[in-house]
Amino acid sequence: MRNFPTRLLNLTTAEAVPVESWSVAMPIEQMYMSASLQVTTRLDICFQDEVQIEVELPSGREVLFTGRVSGIELDDSNAVKIDAESKAGVMARTDATPADWKGVLASTVIRHVSKQVFVPVTILPAAMATDSTTDLVISHGSACLGVIADLCKQRRWIALTNPATGGLVIDTISDVAYGAGLVRGVPPLESGALSAKDKRTEVVFVERAKPARRRRGRASGRDLALYGFAKDPGALQGTVAWVQTDSTDDDVDLDVMAQFRSLSAGAGSISYTAKVSTITGFDGRFWRPNRRIFVDDPSRRVEKWMGLISSVTLSQSASAGQSAVLEIVPPAIYYADGPVRSGEIPDPFKGLRLWRV
Repeated sequence: MRNFPTRLLNLTTAEAVPVESWSVAMPIEQMYMSASLQVTTRLDICFQDEVQIEVELPSGREVLFTGRVSGIELDDSNAVKIDAESKAGVMARTDATPADWKGVLASTVIRHVSKQVFVPVTILPAAMATDSTTDLVISHGSACLGVIADLCKQRRWIALTNPATGGLVIDTISDVAYGAGLVRGVPPLESGALSAKDKRTEVVFVERAKPARRRRGRASGRDLALYGFAKDPGALQGTVAWVQTDSTDDDVDLDVMAQFRSLSAGAGSISYTAKVSTITGFDGRFWRPNRRIFVDDPSRRVEKWMGLISSVTLSQSASAGQSAVLEIVPPAIYYADGPVRSGEIPDPFKGLRLWRV
């Protein structure tokens, strides 16, 4: 596939030049985007300049990346190599103001922390609907991004970068899937690799640290704490995990929480890395994290498995053309404490031929 025309726009100086080669990474776990690019046209560029990468797709011009210049490399050639990161990247190396937060919504803390470094944050309605109060102590040396990451993990939120602004967008794990999948031997899939370790645990107990107003889960009357229980028939016999929750919500079913903790732990060491031949997905737009995708690669023991894209790295150059590397994981990695009410829990291992059960 032919390369798409790309330009670098320096928003600080309003100067635009064509880009010869570029690479942009979008991982969920990192929470911000990073970019590397090379231009040969003379360009006035300095540290902290705000830049955008724009790509001419068949559907029109689309902003791929917005961020600040963090690295510049000049040599005897005419090329200028530039590194940049989205605005949220600065929060990884900025300490949050030490404070004791009592009984406030997580969204309030996140907005307060992000304002320290002038990073815009949008919390989508799906995430706001599951917000809850927190008692949080921000100690000395706690990075802003680390504080936000912890609050998101507790609520099963994820933070992604808005390519047009460079700010954070906080959402829940998406149920939206691409209409087509990646199939061995069928373009755009070029290669795939499965990496897995057995972290499944046969029995998981969840202990409530504080008694709820109404008893849930399995407990005897003499127990000082209430317990939830889950068993994984595909795990190594005899393996046991005890975890604790301080939730006092009457609607939290401890047995369901135990199931989600069990699935999340077992799925946490499984990933499928796909290299595809185009930077655009089946919808004609850039591949993005937090989209589900069907994978069928029997030679890698992956058969009709539905995963979640957790990381995307897009690249394009005159010599190598365009490509994308997609890191695909079981959505159960982000299950954490599970839903607040009982319900059917999807099997994250269905389609992975790694166990004999």
